[in-house]
Amino acid sequence: MNKIIKYIGASAIVCMMAGCTTNFDDFNTNPYQPSKVPASNLLSTMFNVYACPQQNACQEINCMWASFSGQVTATANWSFGKNVFAYYNASEKHNDSSWGRLYGYIYPSFFLVENSTGKKGVIYAMAQLTRVYGMQLLTSLQGPIPYTQMKAGDTEAPYDNEQTVWHAMFDDLDNAITILKSAATFGVNQDLAVVDQFYKGDCSKWLKFANTLKLRMAIRISGVEPEYAQTKAQEAVFGGVMESVGDSSYDTTNGGINENGYAIVSGWPEVRANACLVSYMNGYNDPRRPAYFTPQTQTAAGGYVG
Repeated sequence: MNKIIKYIGASAIVCMMAGCTTNFDDFNTNPYQPSKVPASNLLSTMFNVYACPQQNACQEINCMWASFSGQVTATANWSFGKNVFAYYNASEKHNDSSWGRLYGYIYPSFFLVENSTGKKGVIYAMAQLTRVYGMQLLTSLQGPIPYTQMKAGDTEAPYDNEQTVWHAMFDDLDNAITILKSAATFGVNQDLAVVDQFYKGDCSKWLKFANTLKLRMAIRISGVEPEYAQTKAQEAVFGGVMESVGDSSYDTTNGGINENGYAIVSGWPEVRANACLVSYMNGYNDPRRPAYFTPQTQTAAGGYVG
């Protein structure tokens, strides 16, 4: 009888233990905690800052500054109804936009990659390279910026002077180059091929891109630190830079944006059919007009007006 009681007791304990562990993970998992994703998935959010599928983002970090004399000095009042860029008198909103785009899109993902990789490996190197690319643009535009003391979670960071920023960026870029150089010996990284919209995981091309950026940065500071710049330029060229069209970095996605540029700009008030062209085509009753223009609807007569 005692043996039976012992067996029953042991069985009850086993059942209780089994009952306690049923759905254990479900009970002890916070359903509101964001799931973990591979660090490589975060790279695309950083890449998209530069390969901007939407025109406003592209303007705010490129056209308004790098393409200044070739585009935005036109006389059209496209900047909030004002022609401010023809006089190099950008609004505060436009000045702020370069900060917001670059800091706001780069650093959140960069810090997550930094934390998940332990500052090691090719994914970290690509994130570091992407960060440097953005910050060298920004410091060229704005001068002193926060860089060396930027930390995850901080809402404020002290500014560095330009020399400190540039030297720190070269150090970070050199670290990324070292990692990429090692990774390039193993060929295409298949894990990165899915998320790498530029080079499809080909680290040898990323290495050339990094060295080319290094050369560009060296040229940029050559007027103020010629000897340091020369050293960095020589290192870049020796490491191998982009020399052919095949080395170019192209975004192979469009983010769902219409690839037809005319379809995009036709929605902007200042982009309209040229009156001279329309007059000639109307005069010759050119059959291509329906493909080129949209008939005006202001009058019952319709037709094409420039």
